Amino acid sequence: MKKGISILLLTFLLATLLPVGVSAATEPEYLTYTLVDGTYTVTDCVESYSGDLVIPAEKDGIPVTAIGRTAFYECKQLSSVTIPDGVTAIGDNAFGGCTHLSAVTIPASVTSIGLDAFHDTAYYNDPANWEQGWVYDSYNELVWGKALLYIGDCLVASNEGLSKAVVSEGTRLIAADTFFNSRITAVSIPASVTAIGKRAFTGCAALTDVYYGGDAAAWKKVAVDEGNEALSAEKTYETLMSKPQPPAEKEEQPAPTKDHKKLWLWLCIGSGLLAVITGLLAFLPKKKPTEAKKQAENADEQPESEQE
Repeated sequence: MKKGISILLLTFLLATLLPVGVSAATEPEYLTYTLVDGTYTVTDCVESYSGDLVIPAEKDGIPVTAIGRTAFYECKQLSSVTIPDGVTAIGDNAFGGCTHLSAVTIPASVTSIGLDAFHDTAYYNDPANWEQGWVYDSYNELVWGKALLYIGDCLVASNEGLSKAVVSEGTRLIAADTFFNSRITAVSIPASVTAIGKRAFTGCAALTDVYYGGDAAAWKKVAVDEGNEALSAEKTYETLMSKPQPPAEKEEQPAPTKDHKKLWLWLCIGSGLLAVITGLLAFLPKKKPTEAKKQAENADEQPESEQE
């Protein structure tokens, strides 16, 4: 009887200690949180975590509003992540080195993405995820290759050798350091962009032209963070550059038919025989001239006075 009462009391105490509507199972033990200014920031994750991850929107009834710097760095078995609505910032290298991370969902609430937040992930390393464009290769020649990387409506990376950057219509955010030290000479930014991260255009020494899809008043409303002095270059408002076009495809030559192959074979055989015959003729002895022919040649060579 006493044992039964003890179990009931223990159950009651556990029920009263847990917050209403929150169970122990809903608070993943593999995540570490830090309370910052009244909201939670995810600051760490157990590196051994594998599979898909849905980050909770709150902890103990307090909203989660940020993913901290290097929070998931080198969680190599993480395959996908869903960031909840309400998160506004993703820190530097937050998911860097997550070499199996191939899918990421970023909510519209995110207004800031840090340096290399998704660098060296499976998503980043897959060429199929990159938009193509004209870039300078190591020989300083323009080639058609990887140009820009988007996750949803966020531009998160670019190729340093990119010649001209045409940001896609509908893009909402340009992440920090996206064009850092880029060789771009011109950039086209659609009116849909509302935020440009820190140092997104730092070191763009060749950037001379900025095309913006909105008017001057709309540009003033774009949240442009520090380190983007290059965007003070000459602007053309309400105009966008067209998307770069890939090189023209070479016309495919028709595959040779059986008749073509036979003709080619006979031509090769004929050429070979002709070469052999020509070589044999070169070794044949030359005919000696007849006596009459010699006399005729001698008569032709005598001076006219002698002939008379």
